Amino acid sequence: MVQDQILLNDWHVIARSQDLQPGTVLHKRLLGSDLVLWHNGDKVLAWQDLCPHRGARLSLGYVNKQTLVCSYHGLAFNSEGQCILAPANPDQSPPARACVKTYQLLERYDLLWVCLGTPKQDIAPFSEHP
Repeated sequence: MVQDQILLNDWHVIARSQDLQPGTVLHKRLLGSDLVLWHNGDKVLAWQDLCPHRGARLSLGYVNKQTLVCSYHGLAFNSEGQCILAPANPDQSPPARACVKTYQLLERYDLLWVCLGTPKQDIAPFSEHP
């Protein structure tokens, strides 16, 4: 992963809005980090592409209702990145530490923008060219 704070704290185009329809999952790489982008039906989310349980790629999983389900053991994560279901123990609440690192994502100009750190400014205005 790139450690340059200027790059980490800035916005980067990661995909076109049309590339991520409701219920879909995409794998992307940004500044040396693997990301999973997914659309929960209401909004688009960007997370670290790593299940906290066994390190499987979440981008190999699928969207079920408003959760992202890991393909390895079926752990289901809500829109905040918190595990809400472990199928092996469905009657127990998953531990609070079972969560995915999330990143900020904005949709502007029909593009998806991600910041891996803390954005220091908004996405620059874009004037259309004739």
